[in-house]
Amino acid sequence: MKNIAILLSLWAPVSHGLCFEVDNLKGYSARSHAQFKITEDGISYAPTKITIGNNYAQVDDRDCTLLSNNMLTCVMNSKDVGSAVEAWSLYPETKKVVYTSHYSSLTNSGATFFVGTIMGFCK
Repeated sequence: MKNIAILLSLWAPVSHGLCFEVDNLKGYSARSHAQFKITEDGISYAPTKITIGNNYAQVDDRDCTLLSNNMLTCVMNSKDVGSAVEAWSLYPETKKVVYTSHYSSLTNSGATFFVGTIMGFCK
């Protein structure tokens, strides 16, 4: 219980931001090239870094919008690659992260829903 209280006290966003590494994202996807059939999917090739500050958020090197102390959204748009909207929710008390995305490109469109693990603070 004491560890949870310490973690939650660190959780409040600070001016320099907190950085978490998340990995082992698993769940489901539906993609246009598979006629939007819902299939098991996941990402675990490298930890993702999520940084949350008082008025900002980043996922890896992408600037995002902080919606609350544990939720952020990222919007990407490129005429060469396509568009994507991501939502991330962090739950440090259970070491879980929830990730959803909707994307559209010239070759593939779809959506994902994954649950992953907060591995710890960034190194």
